[in-house]
Amino acid sequence: MITKSNRFGASRHVKRALNKGLNWRGSYFNLKSFRRRDEGGARLAVVVSRKTLAQAVKRNLLRRRVQGAFREHLPKLNGYDIVVLPNRSALPAKFTELSAEVTRWVEKLSSR
Repeated sequence: MITKSNRFGASRHVKRALNKGLNWRGSYFNLKSFRRRDEGGARLAVVVSRKTLAQAVKRNLLRRRVQGAFREHLPKLNGYDIVVLPNRSALPAKFTELSAEVTRWVEKLSSR
């Protein structure tokens, strides 16, 4: 589980990241990142819609797997709000594949 300091406090922050954030599309998820003015820790939201996965058990499993893939990279992303929108293809994917995609995205973001 992601710590409370690394989660969003209000839905308006999620909406801001979705509307104004940089878009990155991978094979397992779409990602929006928004650079905040403060240098606080990174905040992460994983949004899995009913349209993506109908069963709540599978939605929660996917959410936990994506959060786990991001957990080790959050200290490197201070000051960012990140919203992850997983695809259905992320559910059968191996955890190492999800982590590799997250690592590619973190490297791309840190090179900016």
